[in-house]
Amino acid sequence: MYLSGYAVECMLKVMVLSTVTFALQPEFAKRSLQGRAGHDFEALRSLYRKRSGAGFPSGVAKRFAMVSTWSTDLRYDPREAKVIEAEPFLGAVKEITHGLTRGCDMAIEVSRGKIDSVIERIIAALDQYQCDHPEAEISLYRQNSVSVRVRIIDAGYQGITRAHRSDLVWKYFEPLSEDDQSEISSLILLAPAEAERSLANFEFNNPVSSGL
Repeated sequence: MYLSGYAVECMLKVMVLSTVTFALQPEFAKRSLQGRAGHDFEALRSLYRKRSGAGFPSGVAKRFAMVSTWSTDLRYDPREAKVIEAEPFLGAVKEITHGLTRGCDMAIEVSRGKIDSVIERIIAALDQYQCDHPEAEISLYRQNSVSVRVRIIDAGYQGITRAHRSDLVWKYFEPLSEDDQSEISSLILLAPAEAERSLANFEFNNPVSSGL
């Protein structure tokens, strides 16, 4: 039980760090992820929600209640864990780790052209969005030497203004450098029902060749 709790802690810390620009991660980790708060599941969950604006799947959130008794003090507990206690705890850890990563199994599609270093970094930023929004369909491609187009089709956009959608997604691009962000020339955010009649979606699927 003691070691399995660290699996949850480490996963939460990785999620928090995904919201921080890569170059600033070491300093941020020293400042915010050490000490007692760095071992507190609820504090880490709260920090992630605050920084990312994303929540946790309801099933995962319920499992956190089953591991809330974990602490680093368990290393000093001489008692042997009973099977009746250990099995539910380990089961909850397994469901939490699976629940937080299953969205990441869905591939982000590069629908045309080659993958370069900028595309790779944009995909890495979007990986976390995919984890937080498992049902979203994400595609991107390089339109020309200075332009990358990104499209996300997500049922969660239904009833949300375009400005709000943009705010939700750009949080995930914050860890990218300004140069990488500037190459995202087109960000198309659609609910599934909007995709068929969207002119922007048609242009995404049928781009006009660029000489740049």
